[in-house]
Amino acid sequence: MNRIIISTSLLAALMLASPAQAYDDLRKPPADPSGTVREPLTETGIQQELDQRLLQRFKAAAGSSPRLTKQQAKDANWGFIADHFAEIDTAGAGYVSFDQIQAFMDARSIGATAKARVKARASTVKTIE
Repeated sequence: MNRIIISTSLLAALMLASPAQAYDDLRKPPADPSGTVREPLTETGIQQELDQRLLQRFKAAAGSSPRLTKQQAKDANWGFIADHFAEIDTAGAGYVSFDQIQAFMDARSIGATAKARVKARASTVKTIE
């Protein structure tokens, strides 16, 4: 019986203590070295970073080839591209280029930079036809 009373008392004391915050156990990142200049985040800068990462991923999957097959995408664990391969390969060629993947990704982007590229591609296609 004494154990229950002590446990209940302890529980009551803990409930009255200041509440813990969900982020209390997270550490802060180290401060930047002296003289570090961080460029402000802009939509254009973010889009450039995304484009670089997409190109790196493409090169890692396709190797030295300018074409990527569905199997290469699968082998590189690039499931999103493998899953949507038929949508990207609109000509049914069995392979896609970096530009086709970038156009596919741009069409799904909410960023103004990507949307502008989609619009530019559309106007280029209309001009050629």
